[in-house]
Amino acid sequence: MKTSKSRNAHAAITKHLAGHKVELDTAEADAKSGETHITGKVWHPATIPGLGPINVELPVRGRVKVSRDGKVETVALSKPSHEEIEEARNYAASLAIHGEIEGVTGKTASAGPSTHHIEEGPDGQRRLKRKGFSAV
Repeated sequence: MKTSKSRNAHAAITKHLAGHKVELDTAEADAKSGETHITGKVWHPATIPGLGPINVELPVRGRVKVSRDGKVETVALSKPSHEEIEEARNYAASLAIHGEIEGVTGKTASAGPSTHHIEEGPDGQRRLKRKGFSAV
């Protein structure tokens, strides 16, 4: 019973956060406060030389309160700071310069296979995504 209840709360939180354009990564219930602590990501527009307009991933943290009947009552989310936004832009620019984005030729050759690629998001925006990595 408890598993079903937590699964329903998780589904309600995921759906509600999607309305705030937040993709849920983790959700951990806090029995003491009755809230769920969440981490996730939002996509922020950036214009990067050599890439043009793309969306970069930024972290978001917050708290969500779900009622007994499974409805989201309150949401408190952090907003990415100016520093986090700048850091993401600079990182994307560095990846482009060093040829680390699939299909993008950088100023210097990549030391191996590209680590990132650009994919289309659900609303058609171009997103910079990590492809994965392998340990050598």
